[in-house]
Amino acid sequence: MAFDLQLVAPDLPPFPVPPGHDEMSFLAELTWAGAATRYGSRAESPRAYAQLEHELDVIKALDFPGYFLVVWDIVRFCKESNILCQDRGSAANSAVCYALGICHADPVKWNLLFERFLAPERDGPPDIDIDIESDRREEAIQYVYEKHGRFHAAQVTNVITYRAPSAIRDAAKALGHSPGQQDAYGKLVDRWGGVAATKQQAAGAIPDDVLDLAARIEDFPRHLGIHSGGMVISKQPVSEVVPVEWATMKDRSVLQWDKDDCATVGLVKFDLLGLGMLSALYYMIDLVAEHHQTTVDIGKLDLADPALVAAAPARAPGYTWTAPLPDSGPGTSFRARISFPRTAPPCIHRQQSSAR
Repeated sequence: MAFDLQLVAPDLPPFPVPPGHDEMSFLAELTWAGAATRYGSRAESPRAYAQLEHELDVIKALDFPGYFLVVWDIVRFCKESNILCQDRGSAANSAVCYALGICHADPVKWNLLFERFLAPERDGPPDIDIDIESDRREEAIQYVYEKHGRFHAAQVTNVITYRAPSAIRDAAKALGHSPGQQDAYGKLVDRWGGVAATKQQAAGAIPDDVLDLAARIEDFPRHLGIHSGGMVISKQPVSEVVPVEWATMKDRSVLQWDKDDCATVGLVKFDLLGLGMLSALYYMIDLVAEHHQTTVDIGKLDLADPALVAAAPARAPGYTWTAPLPDSGPGTSFRARISFPRTAPPCIHRQQSSAR
C-alpha cells in the first residue's frame, strides 16, 4: 500500500488572537498599525499601502496568516527582551514583514519583488529565517517551547554521516586497534579524495582490513546532531507524526528526521539562527550608550551617509566588493556582498538588526 506522506502533515497550532479577531484580521490590524509607523498615512505613501493590500490578499488566499503571526511573535519577544534579531533572505522583499518589524529594509523604497518571497505559484509556506544574537538565542528557543507547548514544538535534526577520517577511526576501533593507532590512521586520510584515495596514498600504513571496512561504511549515517536553528511547530503533538527524542542539551527535544524529511512530509519549519556578529553589535551598542550617552538603532542608520560612501575602497569597473565580517559559527561566514558597477553607489544597502 502506498500513500502520500503529506496526508499526516499537521497544521500550525491556532495563534491566540484578541476577541473579535481571526488570524487574518489580527495580522491585517498589526500590519496597518505598523504601516502607520513605517510609512505614515495612506495619502503620504499610496504606493506602499497598495503593496501592503496586495501582499495581504496573497497571504489570505494561501492561508498563511498564522505563519506570519508566529514569526512576528518571536521577533516581538526578542525586542521586548532586548535581544538583537533580524530576518535573513527573501523575507526582506515583503512590505508586510517590514510593517510588522520583522525586516528593517523598506522593500517599496528599494523596489524589491514580493513574488520572489511568496507567490501563489510556489509550493509550501514562506521561509522566514531569523538571525538572533548567538549569546541569547537559547532564550528565543525556550520561548517557542513555552509559547506553543513542549509536546508541540521540537528542533530539527542533522544526520551526521561518515567521512573518511571518522570511517577509518571507527573501523580501526571495531577491529581492535588501540586509540593511538586509530588517531594515527585518521591523520593519514586524504580529506578530499576519501577512503579510495587514501588506499592509494597510504598503502601499507593503514591495514587493508581497516580500509576495506571504512570504504563500506563511508557516507553511511553515523549519529544525529541538532540543526543550526530549525524548529517545527505543530497543532497536534509532534511525536504523533515524527519520532522525537530528548537532546543532550538541557530542555531541548529533537526530531529524528532531518530538514529534508520534514519538508517532504509538509511539516512547517522555522529557522532561529545564532549569529555571532549580532552579539558583537549588541556589545558595541552598549559601549556607545555607556561612553557617549547615545542609543544606536542600527535599523535607522543612514544608508546613504556620505562618510560611509567615502570610506569605501577604490574599485575597478564591475568589481564586487566583499567585506568579511566575523563568522557566525563553524563553517558559516557572515558577509556583506555588494556589486558596484563602474561608480561608487549613492548608498550601501545593508539590512541589520531591530531597535535596541
